[in-house]
Amino acid sequence: MPVERLEGQNLRSKQGFSILIYGEPGIGKTTLLGTLPVGKTLILDVEAGLYVLEHSGHHYIKLSQGISQLDEVYIKIKTNYKDDYDDFSQYEFIAIDSLTELYKWFQFYYLEKSGREHFNRDIYGKAAQKLREYLRNFRNLTHDGKHIIFTALQTQMDLSSDGASEVRKTYPYLSEGFTQEVAQLMDLVGHLEIISRIKNVRGIRFEDNGVYFAKSRVDGLDKWEPADLTKLFTKLLQWRVEKIKREEVEENESCED
Repeated sequence: MPVERLEGQNLRSKQGFSILIYGEPGIGKTTLLGTLPVGKTLILDVEAGLYVLEHSGHHYIKLSQGISQLDEVYIKIKTNYKDDYDDFSQYEFIAIDSLTELYKWFQFYYLEKSGREHFNRDIYGKAAQKLREYLRNFRNLTHDGKHIIFTALQTQMDLSSDGASEVRKTYPYLSEGFTQEVAQLMDLVGHLEIISRIKNVRGIRFEDNGVYFAKSRVDGLDKWEPADLTKLFTKLLQWRVEKIKREEVEENESCED
């Protein structure tokens, strides 16, 4: 199912969306990325889990050569690099699988750079700052019309304030103290869940229920959206065009008054 190209009369309609999808190991996050449009999607593989998409026709890059390779790929995406072998201008969807593994990647990078044998607070802090830098860089590609999709594992956080009772909530698994900041940078944060184990149906929750963190800056999403990113983006783009049209009508009416 192709993603519809929905044109608005305002430049806002050309800005991409940023989405973070998280869930437990084996829930199907990488498989979910396979529902993005083939030929228009570039998947950056950090956790070496793309074997499930080997015959899907998707284009992907295994990030196995360190930060320099990640920098090179980012620049090529940003500049729509094109030569006889590569054409980065064709990619409307950029997926990073996963942020959790990317954070671990940075941890080992700074551990090796420090010459130490064990992690310490300084290494964790530098890794978190590096993750913040790259996440913002890739998220900001939405200003160039790219749609950015991140995946992450999940973790539980203790939200107790008085210490009297334990209140735990599930969040994307990133660096401590950075998880909620990352979530606020995204347009949407969804939790991938199994809706029906009998029928093996998965859905993406974009409605925070107090147990699983979720958020959406888009009105009109269902409690459960199908685990199909092409359908989701078609819905998001349609919502944006309709929103812009409503705002234009309201602005014209205001001018007439």
